[in-house]
This record gives sequence, C-alpha cells and structure tokens, in this order.
Amino acid sequence: MFSNIATTYNQTDASLEIIIMLTITFILWITLWIFLQRINSKRDFTYKREKTTNKDDLKIIEGIWTKIEKLLNKSEIYTFEDLIGYDKKDLRRLLKNNLKKYKECNYMTWYEQAKLALEERWGELKEYQNILNNK
Repeated sequence: MFSNIATTYNQTDASLEIIIMLTITFILWITLWIFLQRINSKRDFTYKREKTTNKDDLKIIEGIWTKIEKLLNKSEIYTFEDLIGYDKKDLRRLLKNNLKKYKECNYMTWYEQAKLALEERWGELKEYQNILNNK
C-alpha cells in the first residue's frame, strides 16, 4: 500500500517539475523575443534617414574620386556647400580613418575648388585644377 503512494508521489513530483521547466522555458523565449524586437525597432529607426535629392557631383573637384565621394556622402556631405561648411580637422580625421593613402589626397584644396564650383566659376576652377596637376 505504501509503495503505491510513493510511486504516485514520484510521478506527480516529476510532472510538476516538467511543468515548471516548460514554464521557465516559455518565459525565457518570450523575454528573448521581446529583447530582439526592441533591437530590431532601434535598428530600423537608425536606417530610416531621409536622403537629400540635391546632390552635387563632388568628383568635379580634383582629388575626389568615387570612393571618396561615397565616404563624404556617408558623412552627409552631398553638395559643394556642405563640403565648404565641413570642418577641416574633421575632414582630415575622416580621410585618415577610412583611407590608406589619405596623404595623397590634397584635401586642403577642396575648399577653394568647392567655392569656385558653388559660384559656378568653371573657367577659374579649370585653371586652378591645371595648376594643381602641374605641381
């Protein structure tokens, strides 16, 4: 008679342990799901950046090629005016951190070139670029 009670008690105890384990697993999965949803919502928010439609062809400036233009665009420099307003120290840091051969970029001349391009003084820009190329 007592062995029957002991067997019943062990089966009930084991069932209770299984229910507790399943409940804990369920709570952990829900917690993980909520955490991942929060991460994804933050990620989506950061990528929803409005891009400007008014872009200048920055490659007109001597020394800016496609790779550098993409780098400038990532730093929200899309126009000649943006480039003129960008701090020279920040530009140096941006180029130094992202380009192996940044010293070959004569970025200090970009400001004057951008100013000429912004003012649509194309003849003077071409002359200035010829002087830069002959150095």
